[in-house]
Amino acid sequence: MPLTRGRVVGYDDGDRIFRFTMMTSNAKQIECQISSTAMELIARERGTSPSERKAQFLQYRSEIEQLASDLFDKQNAESIRIFTKHFRNKLNKNRRLNKNRRTKEPHWSRQKPARDR
Repeated sequence: MPLTRGRVVGYDDGDRIFRFTMMTSNAKQIECQISSTAMELIARERGTSPSERKAQFLQYRSEIEQLASDLFDKQNAESIRIFTKHFRNKLNKNRRLNKNRRTKEPHWSRQKPARDR
C-alpha cells in the first residue's frame, strides 16, 4: 500500500535526522525520518549545514518519500527510518556499471613511448 505525502516536521540536529510524516490510504499517520548521511547520499553532496537541511529535504522530497513508501510496503512498520544501508545494493550496482563502462586505461597506467636517441 503506497504512502502519500504528509507534513514536514524538521531537522533534529542532536540526532542528525530529518523528520517528516506520510499517510496511509486509511489516513493513518506514519512517522518517518532520514539520516543526514542518507540525505547527502541522495543529493550526491557532502557537508550540508543543519540550516540547509530543510531545503535539501524539499529538493529531494519525492525521492525520499518514494523510498519511505517502498520501505513501508516491505516492513509494514509503525515508523520508517531511512539510513545509508538502504542504498548499499543500489550503490554497489552503480559502481559495477561505472567500472564496466570504462573503456580507456587511466592516464597514469599508460606506458610512455620510448624516445629515439
